[in-house]
Amino acid sequence: MTRATARWIRTLVNAHKQSSFQDKIAAMRAEPNPYYLLEWLVVPEADGDDAFWSAWEGERTPGAERGSLVGIEACFREQLPVELLVGAPIAEEDAALLATAFADLAASYGAERWAAGVRGLAERLEGAVDRYGAYVDALREETAKLQRELEAQLEALKAEAAEYEEGDFDLEAERRAAQAKAERKKQDLPAKTLHRLFPQDALVSVLATGGLAKPAERARAAAERLLGASAHPARDWAAALDRGDGDALRDGAGEARESVASAWLAAYMSRSELTRAWLPIEERQRAALRWIAAADRAGPWLDAAFRATGWEGRLAEPEFAGKPLYRFVWHALNDEERRKRLREELILQHWAVFAERFHAGGGDGTAAASTAGDDGAFEGNAWVFLLDPENVQQRLLRGRKENAESFIRTLCQLYAEGIRRGLDVRIVVSLYAYLAKHDREAFYSFVHGAKSIDAALPLMELPPAELAQLFRGDGVRQQAARKHLLQLFFAYLESEPAAGTASSEPMQRFASILSADKRAAVVGWLHRHERDWREWVGAAQERAFTKLLRFRWLGTAAEPTEQHRTVQQWLQRHSDWVQFETDAPNVEGEGVTYAILRPGAIDADTGEVLARATVRAEWSDRTQIGRLLDDLKSL
Repeated sequence: MTRATARWIRTLVNAHKQSSFQDKIAAMRAEPNPYYLLEWLVVPEADGDDAFWSAWEGERTPGAERGSLVGIEACFREQLPVELLVGAPIAEEDAALLATAFADLAASYGAERWAAGVRGLAERLEGAVDRYGAYVDALREETAKLQRELEAQLEALKAEAAEYEEGDFDLEAERRAAQAKAERKKQDLPAKTLHRLFPQDALVSVLATGGLAKPAERARAAAERLLGASAHPARDWAAALDRGDGDALRDGAGEARESVASAWLAAYMSRSELTRAWLPIEERQRAALRWIAAADRAGPWLDAAFRATGWEGRLAEPEFAGKPLYRFVWHALNDEERRKRLREELILQHWAVFAERFHAGGGDGTAAASTAGDDGAFEGNAWVFLLDPENVQQRLLRGRKENAESFIRTLCQLYAEGIRRGLDVRIVVSLYAYLAKHDREAFYSFVHGAKSIDAALPLMELPPAELAQLFRGDGVRQQAARKHLLQLFFAYLESEPAAGTASSEPMQRFASILSADKRAAVVGWLHRHERDWREWVGAAQERAFTKLLRFRWLGTAAEPTEQHRTVQQWLQRHSDWVQFETDAPNVEGEGVTYAILRPGAIDADTGEVLARATVRAEWSDRTQIGRLLDDLKSL
């Protein structure tokens, strides 16, 4: 019979014939489920093996031992599978993969033959442990013998040095040379001992030279995993998935650790050269996708699917249209790598299918079901979020220019609904740009619907020219939008913004929009804090406000004498900065004390007065007050 993994072995040999053994290991373990390779150990001899390996007869390749060259067959048939078996611990996740591989291989070789082979391999491992013990004992004896020889040689050198005149024999140099030679022998001793006792034993070789922490325990644990594979629950998971029994799979996988079941599912549904030629991988992928699409708590299983490979094209099939496709698309949207993967491997590879569905589902505006308010229609077309909006439009309009307006209207409805459902900021920015270009009404609805500055900042990612058109000017929409953004800005300042946010580029753009009407911003802040404005003077939020909008406060001094002196100076040089609380006469005469009730503000760039400081003038001279009272009596 033809080996299940013969095709993969042939590809690996041709690709890694000259590679290091570590590179070969990396290529092997990169497979979703490399444990299919153990067929070469479980069934040591099979029809056609001699003919298969004869293609590389006489060729050599880097082997497991450092600096060694071995035959192609010895490396790829023995050393690599042995490394897979005991080179690293078989964890719980790996045990599930091992059980699945053994179930498939048992079906290929026959259950009885495979079970006998597994028992035989477990016995070989136990025998290797015994031989490894003999190797350790022999190595210990050889090391002790080498040490005795070194000690005898050092004593001989010492005696020889006594026969020479002082200075004629360098004892220390001779001692160092003898010790260096002995050290080199000691380093070569493990390999020499191994080759002398067990020259062709790959199992003992990896236990002896593989750098394993506890080789004997590792081998015994591997034997236990081999014997326990037939009873592992992963065999039931695979059977349940193959027959479409979602309940049995859910119950069985629920009893295992989530990481174990997820790792198993990712490997089970992956396309692999190890299994492509002889297993029904596409049917397994369909079964896995059906189960994930119907699962109540699909998050972990969706993550597992994205760790798998080669299943994306199945989602283009009719049975996965609608909600199943939506689940995978929506799960991928917040991850750039996953989004790119579905875009390239699913949408672009099967564009004709998705374009036809869009048109058939009323994407040209002829069917009411195409409205974004219909969950089924939205979920069926959610794939459009995987591509840039303008790119989607161009592709959909190829050969259908006469329906451009209705296509664009449908896309705007979809994008608006997508924003409402919550999307990654990087996607939302492109959607806002599309709506701003094709549906201003929908765009401004999101401006007014923003409840916080965080929700509004993605709007600031639009190109500056578009921001100017949307928010600057005296149009009703622009003014209303700026007014709402200003209220969000005030709420942001009052909520102790995070350090660094005020200096971010989106915030700078946000501030530049409000700067188009600084007067309204300053007056709005003063009205908002008419009673407590002094509490904000010098605070980080107030400093951020003045820095972002580029203006300067007038009259924030707290000391009464400083306020009085400041107003006097203003009245002499900048009387337009002041407005008095009342219109009482002679408020600028002698004997008057000034107090600032509310500060003013000027533009830091132009010096324009944005708000005049409100000042209270009070008579403080008793003589002047007396005269004023006399005048009132005479009236």
